[in-house]
Amino acid sequence: MSKKILIALVLVVFVILVAGCVKKEASNQNSAPQLNQSSQEIVNQNDQQQTYNTSVECTTNLDCDDGNPCTTDSCINGQCSYVKEADCQFVETQKPSISKIQYTGNEYVEITAKNWDVSNWKIEDGAGNVFYKFPDKFKLNNYLIIYSGNGISTSTEKYAGVGDDFWNDQSGKVVLVAANGTVVSEKTY
Repeated sequence: MSKKILIALVLVVFVILVAGCVKKEASNQNSAPQLNQSSQEIVNQNDQQQTYNTSVECTTNLDCDDGNPCTTDSCINGQCSYVKEADCQFVETQKPSISKIQYTGNEYVEITAKNWDVSNWKIEDGAGNVFYKFPDKFKLNNYLIIYSGNGISTSTEKYAGVGDDFWNDQSGKVVLVAANGTVVSEKTY
């Protein structure tokens, strides 16, 4: 073989090897490991933690990051391993906000939130008049509609008992105020 052909062959092999490594690294960076029941095996379990081994391949601990703050993510012998702390409770939250107001006719205010304690918070008008005060130990999860009139309350509907003319039928402001007086959300209508 001539020297030129040998050099060309070596270059082709080198390019193929480099391209394969770059492709593997890019695929590892683009997707976090997804755990499912069929790809995980509990290998150690006690009162404090559970250890899961998966079929997810890795080269570093960063390859195994599942985004869960309740697990310690490790790369052991080229496979991702997760140690889940038993007493850790990761709960997704969403700060409360005023999502809607009906200020004429059957008046109501809708608040949306996810797993948020609103104990002793208030809904007020722009002048500071209290429309509704949340009771002690009250947690919002999803949405809540508070009607101005009277009625039978449920987990998603409450009644302020302030009459059907609390909100100005033309324009005004609804304010959600935390127990410490901080304005959390407001909506102009």
